[in-house]
This record gives sequence, structure tokens and C-alpha cells, in this order.
Amino acid sequence: MSSRPSAFDILMSNALSASKKSPSSFSYRKKCGRAADRITAAHEGLELGIGDASIIKALAEAFGRTEALVKNQFKEKGDLGLVAQTSRSSQSMMRKPDPLTVAKVFYAFRLIAKESGKDSQEKKRNCIKSLLVAATDCEPQYLTCLLQDTIFPALLKDGMWDIPKTCCFTLGVRIEPMLTKPTKGVGEIVNKFPDIKFVCDYKYDRERAQVHYMDNDSVEIYSWDAEQNTEEFPDVVAAVARLKKSHVKSFVLDCAWQKTSQNVDVKDIKVDVCTFTFDVLYLNGQPLILEQLNVHKEWPHDSFEEEPRFFQFAVTLKSNDIEEIQKFLDAAVSASCEDYMDNIGDTFDLVPFAAFHGHGKWTGVYGAFLLACYDCNNEEFQSICKIGSGFSEAKLEELSASLHSRVIPKPKPSYVFGETLDPDVWFEPSEVCEVKAADLTISPCSSCNSWGHGSC
Repeated sequence: MSSRPSAFDILMSNALSASKKSPSSFSYRKKCGRAADRITAAHEGLELGIGDASIIKALAEAFGRTEALVKNQFKEKGDLGLVAQTSRSSQSMMRKPDPLTVAKVFYAFRLIAKESGKDSQEKKRNCIKSLLVAATDCEPQYLTCLLQDTIFPALLKDGMWDIPKTCCFTLGVRIEPMLTKPTKGVGEIVNKFPDIKFVCDYKYDRERAQVHYMDNDSVEIYSWDAEQNTEEFPDVVAAVARLKKSHVKSFVLDCAWQKTSQNVDVKDIKVDVCTFTFDVLYLNGQPLILEQLNVHKEWPHDSFEEEPRFFQFAVTLKSNDIEEIQKFLDAAVSASCEDYMDNIGDTFDLVPFAAFHGHGKWTGVYGAFLLACYDCNNEEFQSICKIGSGFSEAKLEELSASLHSRVIPKPKPSYVFGETLDPDVWFEPSEVCEVKAADLTISPCSSCNSWGHGSC
């Protein structure tokens, strides 16, 4: 379904109808969870861990087909759900299977998510096969979509009227950060919100996190990806416990500290990290997120002692003066704060040298392109980014058609790209795209600069 409003209307109607019929039923709660692409809350860290390759193999085994045939159909249709549906409709059954229920499917999904260790992928596939074999009518299509996590959040556990009761701030459970929108300059913000006082923070090039301090003095640290990583930062745990003021019994901090390399053993940590605190989201049993921002931004200073190199307050400005805000932004740029750029200033001339097949509505054309810049010194095409948005349908079809005749069997020796990039096709360099970008960030998978990282 390509229309977002239509999809939303259908899901909303279903949610309202189901909540009126059985608002407290087990099945309804699980429907809500799966519609939101979750089998547990995010902070529990339980994921299905199923990729397209495993689903393709399970489809082949469940419906008596070869993996090559399933892959070819996936390439043609662009949707594994449609492949599953076609496979089921063309397969005869000696006995009609017992019907699937919401509870049965949800239980199977939890088993899949909990499988780990030796032969875990095979056990997951067997569980998927049992579901597919029992599926009838349109069920194979939507089971496959659920396994791929392609059905998006739309339903709520107890209906919209009980949101304040059920969706409350709970200490020890990470809350989602609010999404931000990049802007081209201070003037653009002031024009959108005239006569408003702004709160401005430095955005440190560090790892953002939430620190939850409980009434029993235990501490939980969550990354922005909802990962619980308390054990990696014993120095942070010690610092917040030592520097909180005596009247503080429990809290949640929105903070950041310098990024560390992945897979670092705790015993190898030699240097304490400095925690930069932006905000207190919860204090002594009271959530503060509904308070005015300029009010609860004072809570860090009222609740903690600052200690240089261990625990510091983020550099902050409160102002409605455009010149003062601009000076603050300039200072942040000079201090090398993350993601702050005055402007890129020009477009990039980049060469499409690989592409990925499109799925869904983009079946039959390339859905994304891998772009490269040319290094004259080394005579190399170095990957800089993957681009898949900003094209009209007509332009995407035109570009796909023009590049189709330029496909080569493998990348040239002069192509430099990250090991994790695995395009479906490679091209002979033949066209140049003028690309306009909003900003630049460090990429672990592109390779267009001298120290081994790229921009994308």
C-alpha cells in the first residue's frame, strides 16, 4: 500500500474496533505489539534476528522449492510476502492444518527471538517453516512481512484514551529521544518561531545516553539505541553517585561522554570518561519531561556538583537575540561540535558505480545507487555514499535504463569501497550526478578520505 494516509486509516479503524470488542484480551495486546514491529519493549533487547537469507531458505523448504527459484521470484516481485503467497497458492495440501491464532504466532516469534548459540539459525528456520506450513489464504504473505519487520507502528495497547495512564515515565525504562530536524541557519529558526526564547546546547561529538539512578542506589545506563551498557562505564556510575546532592534520591540524566571503540573489555579501560549533562528528565519520583524546557534545564545545576574532567554541565545559552545565538553557534563550530556546519557551500559531482535492486513499488528499477568520487592522485573511484531518495519515478526509471547497459560482472580493481557494502550490480563509470547534500558525517563503510572513513 503506497498511500500512508490510507494505511493509517485502516490501522486506526482496526485498533478502535478491536479495543472496543476486547480491550484487555491477550490477542489484542499481541496484535498491538506485532503491528508496532515488536515482540517485547525496546529496552528488553529481544529481537527476531532474522534476515532475508534465512526467510528465503525457510520459504524454499516449507513450500518444496529451490532457493534459487525463491530468489528469482523475489527479484521479480520485490516482495518476499508476495513470493510466499504465490508459493502457498501453487502448493496442494493433503490435510488442512490447524488454524493459526495470534497467541500461537506471538509465542513462535518469541521462541525465534530467544534462540541463540549453536544451530540457532537452523532452529529459527524450523520454527518459521512450521508457521508457514500451517498458514492459509493470505497468511503466508503477512507472516513473512512480520518476520521482515516491514509492518510499522500503528496500534496502541489500551487505546488512545488511556495513553496518559499506560504510557507513563517509568524509572529504569529508557524513553525514546525526540527526533530533530536539521536547519540551514539561525535565521530560519527565528523566522519559524518569532519572539520565542531559545535554549541552545553544544552538541558534543560523544556517545549520547540516559543514566537511570534508582531509589536503591542501583544504576542503569542506556544508549540511544536502547542498549543496556552499564558495565562498560563503571566510572560514570561512580561519578553520578558521588556528585549528586544529598536531597537527590533518584533521577534520569540525559547526557553524553566520549565515544569508545566497540568491543572494549571493561578491565582494559584505563582513563575515566567525562560526563556532559544536558538535562534531568526525572527527579525523586517525578517525571520532568512535561515541564517547560527552560525550567527543568535548571535541575542539573540544582541537583549535582560539577567536577571538571569527570562531570560537567553542557555549555548552554538561553536567548531570543539572533546575533547572540549566531555567536553561540559560531563558537560551537569553532569547538568542533558534532554535526555543526555553517554550510557545505557547493554540490558534489559523483559517479554511480554500483546499485541495489528496488523492492515493492520500485521493482524493476534500481532502488539505490552507490556513488563514488574520483581520486586523481591514486586513480581510484572511492565510495562516498549510497543514495536512494530525491528522485522522481520518471528520473529513477531513466537512470536505471541508461545504466542497465553499463553493468559489469564484478568491481574494477580501481573501485574502493567498504567491506560491508554488497551491491547487486556494478557499472562501468559512464555518468556523473550532481548531488546536493545537507551535511557530512563520518561513515564506517565508505572510504573517500585519507584516514579510512568516508562521508555519507
